[in-house]
Amino acid sequence: MSTMQKIALSFFALDRQDFSFTVYRKPYQQDQPKPIHANCKRRKLPEYDSAAEVNGEYGDYWVSLDDVGGVEPFTCNTFTNIQLTLDLLFHLLKQRCSADLLPDQFILPAGLRKRIIMFVIQTFDVGKQIVWLDPYFLKTSGKFGFLADFKLYTPPNTKATRRIQQLSLSLDKDGRSNRNFYAQRYEKIQQFNSMFYDKLFPLGLDSVAIKMQRTLFNLDADRLETKNYEFADGKTSTSQFKGLLDSKGPYRQVKNRAKVYFVYRNSDKPFSHDLFRALRGETFESTFPGMSKMFGYELTRENVGGVELGDFSPESIEKALDSMQRDAGGRPVVPVLITPFSKDTGEDASRSYHIAKHTFLKHCVPSQFVSLIRLQLKDQLKWSVSNIGLQLFAKMGGQPWIVTPHTDNCLIIGLAEAHRKSKAGVEKYFAYSILTESTGLYKDLKVLGQASSPDVYIGNFKKNLELIFDQYHDQYSSFAVHATFSIRGDELDAVKETLDKKASDKEFVVLKIDDDNKYFGYSLSNNSLVPYESSFVKLSDREYLVWFEGLQYHNPIIRKRIGRPLHIEFLYPRVGLTDERKLGYVQDTLNLSGANWRGFNAKSLPISIYYAYLVARYYKEFQELKLEEIDLEVFNPWFL
Repeated sequence: MSTMQKIALSFFALDRQDFSFTVYRKPYQQDQPKPIHANCKRRKLPEYDSAAEVNGEYGDYWVSLDDVGGVEPFTCNTFTNIQLTLDLLFHLLKQRCSADLLPDQFILPAGLRKRIIMFVIQTFDVGKQIVWLDPYFLKTSGKFGFLADFKLYTPPNTKATRRIQQLSLSLDKDGRSNRNFYAQRYEKIQQFNSMFYDKLFPLGLDSVAIKMQRTLFNLDADRLETKNYEFADGKTSTSQFKGLLDSKGPYRQVKNRAKVYFVYRNSDKPFSHDLFRALRGETFESTFPGMSKMFGYELTRENVGGVELGDFSPESIEKALDSMQRDAGGRPVVPVLITPFSKDTGEDASRSYHIAKHTFLKHCVPSQFVSLIRLQLKDQLKWSVSNIGLQLFAKMGGQPWIVTPHTDNCLIIGLAEAHRKSKAGVEKYFAYSILTESTGLYKDLKVLGQASSPDVYIGNFKKNLELIFDQYHDQYSSFAVHATFSIRGDELDAVKETLDKKASDKEFVVLKIDDDNKYFGYSLSNNSLVPYESSFVKLSDREYLVWFEGLQYHNPIIRKRIGRPLHIEFLYPRVGLTDERKLGYVQDTLNLSGANWRGFNAKSLPISIYYAYLVARYYKEFQELKLEEIDLEVFNPWFL
């Protein structure tokens, strides 16, 4: 891990960091209403004077930034209470907007971040291109300032049309993946500066003029190690596809003699033959040389069957499944359905897809769906058949590859929830875990809690999480819990409480991983402005911003849109974990993004949270369709 570049964090620091300001306060009393006004906040302040601040003698107060009478004035400096200083910066910026901007030039969104202000760059029929500012304290540098980023602000529940994706910069003007995603976002930040900087700054505070710097703040970036993949007989490679071709086969072959069945309507039978030949490597040898050469699985008469069905109703599928299982004579079966629908092409198609998927899962049978449109468009099939083969192999029980871990003998527990919600609140609580090794080897899916009562749910959550630790205690020397950004506070509290009970002979950590965070950054050393893959910057003692995908050293040409960096925060333990150990767990998180068996070079998220996301999506659809509860704890990764 070595320093490699500077990254301009999407953060404008203030030109001065130490100034004084006056607030108005009343002592906080429990169970009493706010005594000043509805917008006052509870903050900790020194009890008496500046000397008390040094001694750490702080008390709780209701604090207002406005003098409303009958309250005690108190002089703070910027570091007396960091959150209070951020309150002040937001307050001053909002005042300046109201005084010097037109109402249609800025937006104070409700229900989002409490201190965010959006500035309108350009207005379109479908939404507004905006740059937002959010007061922020960068702990690693001890700097106050404003985070800034671009977005397309649209009305609630707006569908992501092609035009919206273009205006949000995800797609280019031709509708392709936007290779200039970073450069164009940076241009929008500069456009904000040109349009609004002189109207907003300096912020007024008595005799103090507070200015925001015009350039983004640079941080030293380090680099994690490159992902390395392991195959049969210890063969390694930095490429999944090439590694499988050059090695003696996948990491683990299919051991259970699973049999593949192509399932189709009579009119679609010729397309099943097309898919069969493509999977054998007879059609697109340059992009996929076949299941035998890639995975060591022979698509022969012994291992393949075909079943015709009249329609995709549960009754027809049940009948077809019964025929497959009788023909297989006790061997596991993996159906490959040729369907006239795809789950992403409309409400009716999604309904048909999920009902069919649910019907197989009810019998603990993983299934592979391939849409007719993909088979009819030969170019689509050419580039997707390798991923179809990969998913099929994993669902049969094969293990294509693992990643070389940084932390040996570590169990990764990916936590996620799929609570069923309505306008009245949460109707049903549901949480589960995806278990993988630090090698990326998929282990299991465990339901943690399922109840209508929050108290019963949290009780089950704690009990089942403890059962996981007890079950695997003797097999692993360390445990890393990966929580998604959406996990509830009481769920995280339950995780910490459970970990506090466990024996001290094992190392336990909890990482919160957020792929939809408020941070962004640019490498100003290249024209694309994209940081190198595996770059990271440290935001605080417990927070890292990591580029899971980015510029490649061996090929600096950008061919697709590079995604946002991920925010990783260590929630447990609060102390005692060295920087070296933290970076080791961050490295394992990066490695897990290469263990995705959904596709070669698939979505660059750690499977601990990406697999959990896929399961959540299926579960929510099953719930929406009011399908019967089923056992989701099927050993093979059915959700790929």
